[in-house]
Amino acid sequence: MASPLLVVALALPAHAQLDQSETSKIRERQPGAESPEGATEQQERPPPPPLAAPIGPTPPLTGPASVVLAAVEIQGATAFPPARLNELYANDLARSLTLDDIQALADRITRFYREHGYLLTRVVIEPQALDSGILRLRVVEGAIRKVSFEGAGSERLDLGGYVAPIEAERPLTLATLERQLLLIGDLDGIDVTDSRVRALDEDRGDYELIVTLDVQRFDLLTYLDNRGTHAIGPLELWTAAGTNGFFGGGERLQVGSFIVPNQPGELRYYELSYTQPLGSQGTKLSLLVSTSDATPGAEYSGTDDRIRSTGVTVKLSHPVVRRRDETLRLGLTFDYQNSTEEKFGATIVDDRLRVIRLRADYAAGGFLDATHYAGLELSQGLPVFDASDPGAATLSRSDGRSDFTKLKGYFSRDQRIGDYIGAQVSVAGQIAQTPLLSSEEFGLGGGQYGRAYNYYEVSGDDGFATAAELRYGQSFDEAFWLNSFQVYGFYDWGEVWNDNASGDYARQTLSSAGAGLRLDLVDHRFSLDLQVARPLTRVPYETGSKSTRFFLSVTGRF
Repeated sequence: MASPLLVVALALPAHAQLDQSETSKIRERQPGAESPEGATEQQERPPPPPLAAPIGPTPPLTGPASVVLAAVEIQGATAFPPARLNELYANDLARSLTLDDIQALADRITRFYREHGYLLTRVVIEPQALDSGILRLRVVEGAIRKVSFEGAGSERLDLGGYVAPIEAERPLTLATLERQLLLIGDLDGIDVTDSRVRALDEDRGDYELIVTLDVQRFDLLTYLDNRGTHAIGPLELWTAAGTNGFFGGGERLQVGSFIVPNQPGELRYYELSYTQPLGSQGTKLSLLVSTSDATPGAEYSGTDDRIRSTGVTVKLSHPVVRRRDETLRLGLTFDYQNSTEEKFGATIVDDRLRVIRLRADYAAGGFLDATHYAGLELSQGLPVFDASDPGAATLSRSDGRSDFTKLKGYFSRDQRIGDYIGAQVSVAGQIAQTPLLSSEEFGLGGGQYGRAYNYYEVSGDDGFATAAELRYGQSFDEAFWLNSFQVYGFYDWGEVWNDNASGDYARQTLSSAGAGLRLDLVDHRFSLDLQVARPLTRVPYETGSKSTRFFLSVTGRF
């Protein structure tokens, strides 16, 4: 999601850019925002959809112990043309078959249906005489005639639109069942924890689907880390409280704040967001309003520096593909952002951006025991609604443009190596057609690329970054206090370059390496990340040396 708070940093001098970086892209610094998993909004996968019971024992057949098969009559088949089913038993015609062979033939047709996604369909051998060599089979193309929900709070939900495609389809396909269950699980405050079928009329193939939901009407998330700076930080606290499904339709209302807990006057960021599902196919419309007010402290306190911003973000998203092993989401976003910086009462920065963004995020698993994430975002600045004029005296960059065009993308591969070892390799980059205002630049530093550096240690119109992480960890499903741990080591590198710049600002690089420990605690309610990181190339502005740095983050979910 595009950040609602823009960077209003001056390109020069360096200390001014440091001040502004503290207030830049705050939503990108919230837990999970930097991970590709967060970008694709992946949910916990629900259990596999239930399968119909096996066919059962062969019904009584009369006739000889073996029979020369002359023909097969199939009744009740609508999903496939007769010629397609004929291929499944053509080699058995004019051959002597035992009763076991006949059962295997019926099972073969059942498997064919299920391999093509018809998971409730089965083939029944009716009681019959086989003296004539004619075998009669009945295909029971199963369907869900009723969907029921269980679990505290599920009775309040209005999910009729989500289950309608399941109840309407005969025969039921795995694709329909899987998509609709995943879309239900994508609704805020709802987790699909179990699903099973119960026969209503097994002879007709009518079933009831019973879905167990974990419904959470209210939630609270807190996140604390020490990745701020002396100017604003170093402690940072993000708190968000939300209510889900207040009207029963999967909507969400959330309020959030981002502050420096021990120096609240240094930064005050607040946001209010609302998400409304549109229809029952996963389309969502969201609105976010934000405001921030920062007064850098420490050695900058004597400058009377004040940085403020307001923003409105409207986003429309839709899952074009939604399967357990593959997801493709498209999004259209409009950002309305105003950012100013004042020193001693005089406005020195005034950026006003109106940006439309088209985004695609893709996630796929299963290939070589790995999960892949990829995304592209095309952004276009618009000269509307009093956007900044090119060449204005108070732009964050004198040559930056509000009517810019840029393309940003990422790719990540999470690879399992045995039961306990894994690796992640990720890349990200950006290209811009014109010089950008500071908030739209590609930045290095922070929790993903350049972990030994502060957020936006360096930034530019164009950029490229890569990171690799090797992991070892275990999960403890039955434990309460320690649910999982992960030890990891990492290396990252990135480079940015600026259009129309020279000297040190034309091209800048940084890289770092380190290790850490992640813990999942107390029934998955708390997460702890302890990290040591060392700059390898560029000297961090904050420390003035390449000394090892220590970072901590704690997340609580209630």
